[in-house]
Amino acid sequence: MLRKQYASIAAVVVVLMKKKNNNQDLSFKIATSESERKALWSARHQLYYASINLRKGATSAFLTDVCVPLSKFADIISSTVQDVQRLNVIGPCFGHAGDGNFHCIMPLLDEDDEEEEYLNRVHEVNDLLL
Repeated sequence: MLRKQYASIAAVVVVLMKKKNNNQDLSFKIATSESERKALWSARHQLYYASINLRKGATSAFLTDVCVPLSKFADIISSTVQDVQRLNVIGPCFGHAGDGNFHCIMPLLDEDDEEEEYLNRVHEVNDLLL
C-alpha cells in the first residue's frame, strides 16, 4: 500500500514539474526525513498568518479545504491559481499531496463585508472548487 501511495505522489510531482516547466508559477517541496516533515508541518501552520500579511490591513482570511484524487491534484491546484489570478484575488495555494488535500487562503479586510465586490470574487474562487 505504501509503495502505491509513493507512486501516486511521484505521478503528481511529475505533473507539477511539467507545469512548472511551462512557466506556471508552481513550487513544491518533498520531505524525505522526519526532521524535514516536521519543518514542513511547522511552515504549514504558519502559512495562515503569512497569507493574511500578503494583503495590507487584512485581519482574517477565507480558507478553502479541498480533497481530490491524487490523479486530479496538480490540475485542481493549477486551475485554482489561474482563477485567483483571473479574479484578482490574493490567495496562495498549498497542499499536502500525500492525501490529495489542498488549501487556498484568501486574506480579508474588515471592510470587505461592506464592499461586496472583493468578497464576491473570493466566493467565486471557492464556488469554482465545488
